Amino acid sequence: MRIVRAPSRFLPAAAACAAALLLGLVDLRAALAGWLAALCLAIGVPFGCLLLVAVMRLVPGRWRTATGRQADAGLSLLIFAMPAALPILAGAAWLYPWAGAGDLEGFKAVYLTQPFFGLRGVAILALFTALGLALNSRGRGLAAMALIAFVLLDGVLAVDWLMSLDTGFHSSGFGLYVLALQVLTAFSVILLTTEPDPPAQDVRLLGALFLAVQLLWPYFAFMQYFIIWSNDLPKLAQWYLARGVEPWGLAARIFTGLHLAGLLALLFPPVRGNIGLLRLIAAASLVATGLEYLWLVLPTLPRGQGTALAAFALSLFGMAQARGGVR
Repeated sequence: MRIVRAPSRFLPAAAACAAALLLGLVDLRAALAGWLAALCLAIGVPFGCLLLVAVMRLVPGRWRTATGRQADAGLSLLIFAMPAALPILAGAAWLYPWAGAGDLEGFKAVYLTQPFFGLRGVAILALFTALGLALNSRGRGLAAMALIAFVLLDGVLAVDWLMSLDTGFHSSGFGLYVLALQVLTAFSVILLTTEPDPPAQDVRLLGALFLAVQLLWPYFAFMQYFIIWSNDLPKLAQWYLARGVEPWGLAARIFTGLHLAGLLALLFPPVRGNIGLLRLIAAASLVATGLEYLWLVLPTLPRGQGTALAAFALSLFGMAQARGGVR
């Protein structure tokens, strides 16, 4: 991994991110919400690659050859995780309803405090960055520890950054649901950045792996929904009802349709053996995942969703451009 030092490489990224933050002058909470949705999508690449690389160190096979170079490149993007998350960690008081609220009781009153929130975020991101750098040594023992630590602490970040937007909602499977989105994001980017004409054997392997990754999403996404509705938990069901109001109900139908269409297509061997079709499904998966993060974040806003969408587009463009400075 090499960071290109030419300032022109990072100028468009810095300009776009600055423009997204300047939208805070219009509506600070909305701008931060858009940034959060973009951050969750962008950070899914290095986070998902951290999981994949750790598994590669433990499980031998040809899949290391087919995906290893792209996964290592994605893992190198962890250096951007901390600076990209700083607006959320520093702006928690304006983004999260629990900040400064005096109606929290028990564990929530202790856990949901701004200093503790920021400390957790910084500590976890620093640990993930260190683990990503250390995995270059390819030690199996370290990979096993990294895998366990990542799955546990990634769930903490998912709860802090996304689930705590609504303190009335809780789900023990939420962290795994977000993890499935991250792995899907990372593998989609791997497919889109692999060599133009990989060997047929590698294409079939990538297709089979992509099918396995795609299967994670419906299981973890539907599991918490099924548990809440089947157990008749009206307070938790409100979280889904708020996201069923248009236009978010339409957004949910679109990203669900894109996810399931890709999954069904991958059931056919000719599709799994065609790199062009795999890349098309990967691009559709990224669009669906971006829309899903907007669906998770923006319905919590009382107003300013247009500002949030503009901040999402600008910050996502900036984060994507920053990736161009890494080789």
